[in-house]
Amino acid sequence: MGRGFNVTSGNCEQCAAPQFNVEISQYAPCAYQECPENMGISATNVWDASSSSEWNETLDTNCVPCEAGFYSPIGSGQCSDINECADGTHTCDGNATCTNNIGNFTCACNYGFNGDGYDCALNQCECGNGDATDGIYCPINGTELCKSCHDGYELQANDTCLFKECTCAYGTGANGTDCPTHGTTMCAECENSHHLAEKNLTCALNVCTCDKGLPNTGFDCLTHNASSCASCDFGYTLDGDVCDRNQCECADGTPTAGEYCTINGTEHCSSCDDGYELQSNSTCLFKECTCPYGIGANGTDCPNHGSAMCAKCADSHHLEEGNLTCALDVCTCGNGLPNTGFDCSRHNTSSCASCDFGYTLDEDVCD
Repeated sequence: MGRGFNVTSGNCEQCAAPQFNVEISQYAPCAYQECPENMGISATNVWDASSSSEWNETLDTNCVPCEAGFYSPIGSGQCSDINECADGTHTCDGNATCTNNIGNFTCACNYGFNGDGYDCALNQCECGNGDATDGIYCPINGTELCKSCHDGYELQANDTCLFKECTCAYGTGANGTDCPTHGTTMCAECENSHHLAEKNLTCALNVCTCDKGLPNTGFDCLTHNASSCASCDFGYTLDGDVCDRNQCECADGTPTAGEYCTINGTEHCSSCDDGYELQSNSTCLFKECTCPYGIGANGTDCPNHGSAMCAKCADSHHLEEGNLTCALDVCTCGNGLPNTGFDCSRHNTSSCASCDFGYTLDEDVCD
């Protein structure tokens, strides 16, 4: 500091710090002023530049203590910055980074820690439904940030734990531990008209079974796969929710059943008892034959209802042609005309009504 004589150039030149013109002479060279350890030179220089050829400088030099953050070895006279970060004299926390400055240093907690740099604590996040992150995985101390979730919860993209809730059409979705992945399809229970299907993935419409008919479905089928009929096949009648085989009635024969019995419980015969005849309306009619001049046969004696077959004839008639008809009684009469009808007491017996010429009626004989 100040100016001193340069022997080489023969000029008076500015001294390079920390050198001084310690003799305060125009021809004195620049030299070092020795100071005790940790003290540096303080100098005041006054230079009169009114004439470049004249030396007119007042120099006042002293050794003064180095300011905090600076150090000077014995005899140096120059205070230099102390690098507390390099020499380990800093007071930063073990989880902080030290930054050297001229005359001092600063401390900053490392990523994942919080504090003033002199006292750093590990960042600890919060997680209401799981395990919270910490350290470098927790950028901001005390915020909600999860690394894993409790059973029944699912880690989201924003590192929070969401209670798992599944979807379920026609029912109630599974949740918590019963829901594999939030928002997926998984049913816990179904509406009354549906049942759990496909390993509880969906609620399917209830469909009952029905032997001999169409099954009930949905709300009409309380339990899936149970027997419950909505309607019946031809020949069957719905009894409650069961299809029973139709059973007709037949008082004088064998009734029809199933598809041959159109309406359950009505009179409908498949065959008739002896003496009865099956009609076109599938009923059994007691057979009664016709018989002019007599009494018609019936029941088993009548081959076909309404046909001619006599059981007995009036007094003036007799059975003829295999009992098909009642013919007028006609007696015989030798030598005359026979009696007929009521006058012939018995068909084909001798009984004359009148005699030929030459014969005389004697009672019912022609003599």
